[in-house]
Amino acid sequence: MSLSFGRIPAAAAAGTAPAARLIQPGLFTGDRGQVSQGRTQRGALPPVKIPGCPASARPARKVFNLAAIAIALLGLPTTTIASTRFVSPTGQDVGGCTSAAAPCRTISYGISQMSGGDTLIVGNGTYTEPNAIRHVPSGNSGPDGIPRTPDDVYTRVRAESDFGVLIDGSQWPDTYIFGLRLSGKHFIEVRGFRFYTSQAHQNSGPMSLDSSTHIKIIRNGFGYAGVTGNVAAAGAGPDTDYVLFEENFAFGGARYMFLNYWATHSVFRRNVARNDYWNGTLQAAAFTNYDSTDTVWQNNIAIDSNVGCCTGHSGLYAAFFNENKTDHAPDTSQEFHGNIVLNYKSIYGAHLDWVTSGTRHLTDNLWWDSNGGYCGEQGDGLAASWPVVTHLTSGAHTGIYDPPNGGCMRGTGFAINQNLANQVVDSIFVNNQSFGVAGFVHGNHNAYFGNGAPYGGAQPSPGAGDVTTHNIVYSPTNPGGSLRFLPRGPEDASPLATAGTAGGRIGARLLWKIGVDGTLYGEPGWNVERSPQNGYGRPEDRLWPFPNEAVIKAEFAAYSGGGLPGARGFAAPGLGLYGGPRTLSSYIWEYLGSPCPSSACSVEAIFADGFED
Repeated sequence: MSLSFGRIPAAAAAGTAPAARLIQPGLFTGDRGQVSQGRTQRGALPPVKIPGCPASARPARKVFNLAAIAIALLGLPTTTIASTRFVSPTGQDVGGCTSAAAPCRTISYGISQMSGGDTLIVGNGTYTEPNAIRHVPSGNSGPDGIPRTPDDVYTRVRAESDFGVLIDGSQWPDTYIFGLRLSGKHFIEVRGFRFYTSQAHQNSGPMSLDSSTHIKIIRNGFGYAGVTGNVAAAGAGPDTDYVLFEENFAFGGARYMFLNYWATHSVFRRNVARNDYWNGTLQAAAFTNYDSTDTVWQNNIAIDSNVGCCTGHSGLYAAFFNENKTDHAPDTSQEFHGNIVLNYKSIYGAHLDWVTSGTRHLTDNLWWDSNGGYCGEQGDGLAASWPVVTHLTSGAHTGIYDPPNGGCMRGTGFAINQNLANQVVDSIFVNNQSFGVAGFVHGNHNAYFGNGAPYGGAQPSPGAGDVTTHNIVYSPTNPGGSLRFLPRGPEDASPLATAGTAGGRIGARLLWKIGVDGTLYGEPGWNVERSPQNGYGRPEDRLWPFPNEAVIKAEFAAYSGGGLPGARGFAAPGLGLYGGPRTLSSYIWEYLGSPCPSSACSVEAIFADGFED
């Protein structure tokens, strides 16, 4: 499936909880180069191409007048009693679809009967109608007229059960047709669908979302997008504000799996991406921020991908990639909290942030078994800085650190390649071929072991409180190692459990979900770790077993297109070391060779102090 970059050409469009510690916010920017003969050519880059539309004909960027939007939303009815309507593959398109016993037949007809604030429940099954979810009436900001408050009125289009509805676009013409297509819409939630199209498409795709605010995309699958056009499987923009992508997955084709393009206040929460196939002329990635600001990434996973997926000219750049062009956002500030990049062998590494502007805040991120951990460099716009970089685990990266020749983080856990403000603390850098940290990284209370060298660049000697002699990774032959399970971080009573700042831990710990379900940027609980320390800690607050992992594995394993095979990595058949079926959770928890704890690989209750062995 694919999301076209930019606005659809006009001709095509006409036709066819308790008080809690919030994670600290931050900012950033990024840029792109072309790979040629092993060297990175940095400089002028081609403009983003809108398929079927020459650059000279690209519509002028629309600037939101938020006051005007607020006035328009206030004018919407807020006292109408909302209705629930029903669609089923066995229904008939007559009447108002208000009876589950007499549903309508098509999604588009059901939507045509809706008013703002209604809910449409779509019966499980397969639907082939083009632009199925399109003319959805907007909701509104409720009686108080203030958005992001409890009385907001959302129009909802939902599958009967999560992932139970397939929108099959494999036979659609390639004429700007989408499964989900929203433009100029507000206060809408779409949940529970699988949008699968055709890898032959360059213009059509799974979804298109532009010029819209307060949109929630929850528990959907996006797959089989085009593999040569300038497309993404799912994303927001241009000109969107306050969009949430929560617990979705994307695979099976596309340049970018999840894209945030010319957008503000987007939250990407607990999404899973795998790059399977891309044969176009531009770079590919899993999660991409493109000229957007105030983007927050929480508990996302990029997994089991390598350059064999993407044999086009530029190839697979990174799992997380930042683009920063001079024609748009001078500030691409972003936050990254509790994300995982695992077994992702891209050209550059896990997180390519080489045209940073504004600030970056990174906490509890795990980058493991890639060609590099993180690369940050100044881009156009605001001065770049990294005021909050803490509790990272970055290891087992291969390659030779060589910034002048495209190796800005290869074989290195974390690199900032210019003398910019940064502070990296309480993090693990282990078993990297070149360096633990490199360039102009400044830090303290970090742990290093098994790297080519712990430091390369501005900090040639240990920082205050650094640990450099502890053999970090646990194994039967190294039972004193602190790190036994990647998501859990250092074991209790291990050397790194209390070696950090003020006696705290060193390394990432990803045990609890970040963000209250369904919350937009800035809403209560939107950026809180749902741990006992913050007043949460219920079974539904734990991150493991990872949400919807059985569906994700089944869909990924069934992939049969070009590029890499579907049944690989966590999606391969077989048992985990813990004795049960291999799952996304067991694959991640067992990556260092120990059986997955029962509380992470079963539905047993979690204890208040974390996970049991």
